[in-house]
Amino acid sequence: MQNNFITNLLDLKGVKVTKFRNRKNRIRIHIELPIKEHTCPCCHSKTSKVHNYRFQLIKDIPIYYKDTFLYYRKRRYVCCNCNKRFYEKKVHCQ
Repeated sequence: MQNNFITNLLDLKGVKVTKFRNRKNRIRIHIELPIKEHTCPCCHSKTSKVHNYRFQLIKDIPIYYKDTFLYYRKRRYVCCNCNKRFYEKKVHCQ
């Protein structure tokens, strides 16, 4: 229930909130996208094999006068055909 509230508050459609931390002077929200099939930018074959994960820190607008940070756990996929590694499509926020 809390994850749905946070997702709606930040208008992040299709994003999974994995952790929420409300500290004295900042808010930390950990997010990730669901795993799905992606097209390789090199050979255009389809893959859903995850190579590894990286964190990207995104500073968002303050909530309740507290600095708000999104910790985006982005995936790197690997193509089974040409072995190229590439990031998933990014979150598009409005």
